[in-house]
Amino acid sequence: MEDWCTWFSGLVGATAVLTSAKDAPERFDLTKFARENRLYVQDLFRIRTAAACLAEGKPVGFYSDYPVDGVLPEGLIRCKKGAEIPQELMPEVGISVTDDWEAPHFAKECRMFPQNVALGVRFCAGADPGKDAARQAVLSVLSRQHISRQRVFAIFAGEEPGQKRPAAGLADALDVPCFTYTRAQLAQGAGVSGEEEALCEGCALLGSGRGRKIVSARDGEIAVSLYEMEMKFSF
Repeated sequence: MEDWCTWFSGLVGATAVLTSAKDAPERFDLTKFARENRLYVQDLFRIRTAAACLAEGKPVGFYSDYPVDGVLPEGLIRCKKGAEIPQELMPEVGISVTDDWEAPHFAKECRMFPQNVALGVRFCAGADPGKDAARQAVLSVLSRQHISRQRVFAIFAGEEPGQKRPAAGLADALDVPCFTYTRAQLAQGAGVSGEEEALCEGCALLGSGRGRKIVSARDGEIAVSLYEMEMKFSF
């Protein structure tokens, strides 16, 4: 294209002005931000709404429950937790990086959930409730903690056949990967052995990179532990 422009400008006696996409200011890419920071977008159509506002020069709010590094892209207005913003100054459209599915911060909110919850699971000896029943049990525990299913990034379970097979079925039902630990790995890495609940917690603890415990609970034949990885986002 540059060669053609140079040739044509010589033909008509003009001077070619060559530009590239790099000359134009790069607009904030919401999809790229979500992908690079492992964020699940609850409603994809809201990305188009926020992107359209930014393209038109309209302000878009930004709220995060987590630390964010970097300079806020042009067009975004930071709305901090606990900060009082006059209603007339609050943007109608906004982006929320949050772990709470029930508390919208904007009238039209593009909500993004961090995928940072490790789910440890332990089945009672001889129990295999089936992946659908196991899924319902896990969803019940998540619901009681107000945690979106999309925040779970993987299932962590014991290596024994009686644990590995039903855990793999649960992972398939939740559409997440499944990883297993031997008892020796749990004893060495998490300092646990013996009791089923302790083994369940050990799986979640190691899977989260020794993160923060959210809850351990039992639902029928299944013990569930939720641990949260520390996360920080960046622009």
